[in-house]
Amino acid sequence: AGQGRGASAIPASARGTAYHRALECLNLGEIYTIDDLRAALSCLLETGYLTPEAYDALEVDTLWTMLQSPLGRRMAAACREGRLHREQQFIIGIPAEEIGRGESKELVLVQGVIDAYIEEEDGLVLIDYKTDRVPKTAAGRAVLAERYRSQVMYYRRALEQLTVKKVIENVIYSLTLQESILL
Repeated sequence: AGQGRGASAIPASARGTAYHRALECLNLGEIYTIDDLRAALSCLLETGYLTPEAYDALEVDTLWTMLQSPLGRRMAAACREGRLHREQQFIIGIPAEEIGRGESKELVLVQGVIDAYIEEEDGLVLIDYKTDRVPKTAAGRAVLAERYRSQVMYYRRALEQLTVKKVIENVIYSLTLQESILL
């Protein structure tokens, strides 16, 4: 991974799709070293879970840093214990007035895919991965938080409806900044 055309030559949408696909398919509970990660990515390529283009778009160091972060470690532990859920699709109805579509109470269907969530004793941790290129500063973190706050709140609402459990934490993980942003 990361040996192809170089991250800057790969379109942003392809880069985002590649990271989301890798984080969906990797067995996080079995990755203890960077070599384990390399082997797992190679296996995803060989078995067709990652296309050659997606494989080339990935930077192993970026994924490794994520997996070694406090969030990555929580996800790995949850994976080993069957408490990590990924790629949860949803469709919910939200009154038009709540999403700025006039003053109607008529429901607008909102659909999406929640990247991941962890079941914890006191509730759920909602996780959304982002690959947007933003400055590695407090301003960059603020941009991501503002850009995705309403999306994450819709995801939270959907997840609480789907599971009938409370979301206790909303986390954006920025692969560019290599850090978690709590909303």
